[in-house]
Order: sequence, then structure tokens, then C-alpha cells
Amino acid sequence: MNRLSRYLWLLAGCLFFAACKETQKTNNIPTFDLQKDYPEQDVFIQDIADVTYIPLETTDESVLGVIGGVICLNDTLVISDSQQNKVFFFDRQGKYLSSFGHVGGGKTEYFFLHKLCVDPDRREILVYDSPTKSRIVVYDFAGNFIRELKLSEKISADGIYDYDKDYLLAYDVYMLEIPGEGAPNPYPYCLISKTTGEVTRLPLKVEKRKNNTFYYDAGNGNLMLSTIGMSPLIKKGDDAVISDFALDTIYRYANRVLEPIAIRQGGEGNMGLLSSMLVMSDLYYFLETSDVQVNPKSHQIESSEDRLLMYDLKTGRVVSAQLRNKDIPQRDNHAAFGMSDVVLPDNSIFSYYVPELLYRHDEQHQLFGELKALMSRIDPESNPVLMIAKCKE
Repeated sequence: MNRLSRYLWLLAGCLFFAACKETQKTNNIPTFDLQKDYPEQDVFIQDIADVTYIPLETTDESVLGVIGGVICLNDTLVISDSQQNKVFFFDRQGKYLSSFGHVGGGKTEYFFLHKLCVDPDRREILVYDSPTKSRIVVYDFAGNFIRELKLSEKISADGIYDYDKDYLLAYDVYMLEIPGEGAPNPYPYCLISKTTGEVTRLPLKVEKRKNNTFYYDAGNGNLMLSTIGMSPLIKKGDDAVISDFALDTIYRYANRVLEPIAIRQGGEGNMGLLSSMLVMSDLYYFLETSDVQVNPKSHQIESSEDRLLMYDLKTGRVVSAQLRNKDIPQRDNHAAFGMSDVVLPDNSIFSYYVPELLYRHDEQHQLFGELKALMSRIDPESNPVLMIAKCKE
């Protein structure tokens, strides 16, 4: 065999090895079949995570209306109240620290606290104003105005998070919100500069975008809507997870690089079949799905079949999970563990319980463990009790 022949054989061998390695890498990506009937299984949060409850202190100054978002820092909980348009600060044990609200039409104010971001390094609060305003107002933790960011293009962020030292990361639903208003941008994920407001689209193209909000004509010119409560963009520690409703692939977005981490099958061509990553840990992926049936004439939602699929990263087994809390086992709605507009330490799960719910379950002898013990510290008018669960490794 001459030198050229040996070289060609060596090259062919290298290419074969590389192809096998790439195929193995692709085959090892977790896959969910959205049409498959997986076995059902009760999964208790305490079996996969260490649970901590945080009863938020209730004073005349700290009464919460509707929690819009929760951002958990090392020493502080920052909570947006979408009813009062205010930002509240508690310590990690739930003690009230302070709050501020600057509603108005001035440069140093916001019209509506639509979404909230926190830059923990700069100790800055970034308020994404009403989508019609295309602006972000920045304050310090005391509520003092720092700067106004006018966005370089019109977006409507249905999810916006602190991403790195220079940028926020947002999911844009502009023109997707109301049908017939125009074509939505096929690049819905974007970085927003914290200093200039410049919007930069991620190179992730979504041709036929799906919406989790369904509109219908209620008569007399009134347009009504129904929304399925899931988000295609969540934070996972310092990274982000993108599970767009219209794409097969789920991505981790870390260091400004998109990395495929899971595949979904069976959702092609069904605009009502939605799925997104609910929780990711080092051991499990939880994918929530909703098969929405819409009346073709009225466009109203007639029904929706919801499931939570759990993928075991060690065994590759997938089950249809009922995610429950042993301390309140009768409550089995997995949507209560949602991560939309929530920022936690890595490998964590979030929920919260309003006292009215806890009292109702307690009267029916359906509260146990630490939640039962907390009842002596709260009353029906108290602030909610937060639950942060750190997934076991």
C-alpha cells in the first residue's frame, strides 16, 4: 500500500469515527414524544428536592396584591406586584425590608410594571414598562432613578430576564399577540443592552410561530383572550432555556451560544399542541404540555389536555408525572410550580401558597409537615408563603 492509499484509509477512518461520535451525541439527547401515552407516576417534590418555606412578613407597608415575578438573590427576595405596580424587598427569611413604586408619565416613572429584572452585580432594578412604551426604567435598590433605556425597536416582551453583565434576554411576542395585526418577527429571542437599549436578535429562526394566547370575538366588537400559562423562555441559574412552542429542539443559551439539550416529537403541524420546559435539574427534565382544542368558528378554547412529562437523565425513562407536595398532597396542579418570571439559584423549583388556600386545606385535615407547622404564624390576611426547592444531585 503506497503512502497516498494509507493516507486515504486513515482519513476515511477518521471521518467514520467522527460521524459515529456525532450520531452518538445526537442519539443521547433526551427525546419527548408529545403523542405517546407514557405511564403515569406520582412524584413528590420532597423525593427529588430539599424544600424550604418562606412566609413573607405582613405589615401595613408590605401587603402584597398579585405577585407578578420573584427574583431570589443571595440575601434578598425581590418581588414585583402587578396589582399595585410596586417592587418589594424581603430578606431570605421573609422579613420585610422596603418597597417602592413610581407610577406616572414622567421620564423617571413607569406607566405599568409589566416585567421586572434585577442586575445583582450593579444592584439595579430594571422595570420593563408597558409594551406600548418600548422603554425600560432603571432604579437602585432604594428606588432612586438611575437611567431610562429607550429600546431600539418595538418589542413586546412576554418574558425578560437579566442574562449577563451587559444584556437582558427577552422573548418578543409583538405582532403575535393579536391576529391580523401583521406578521411577527421570525427571530423572537433578543438581547437588550443594559446601557443603550439596543435590541439584538438571536440567530434562532421560528418560521410558523405558535401562540399560547387564543383570541376570539365576543361580539359587539369586543376581542377576548384565553392564555395557557406556560413560557418558552426560563432562566436556569446563569443560563437560559429556550423551548419555543413551534420548534422541535429545546436549547440551553449559555455564554451567548445555543446548545441543543432535548428534542420534542409529534407536535408538527398542530398549532394547539404546546409544550415548554417547566423545570430542569441535573437529574430530571420536566416538560409541560397542553393540547388545546379550539372551536374553528368562534376560536374559543373548548378544552385543553395538560400533562407534565418527566425525563430521567440517568435511565432515559419518561413518565407522565403528577408533581405533588407531601405537605399539601391534594394539590396536584403542576402549573403551581411554574418558573415564568421567576429567577432562582440553579437546580431549583418554585411555588407559593396563599393563606386562604392553606386554611381551606387545613380545615379539611389536608396539611402536613412544615406547612402545617407554619399555620400558627399566619392568618387568612397574611402574605403568601413561598416554597423554594433545591433539587437533589
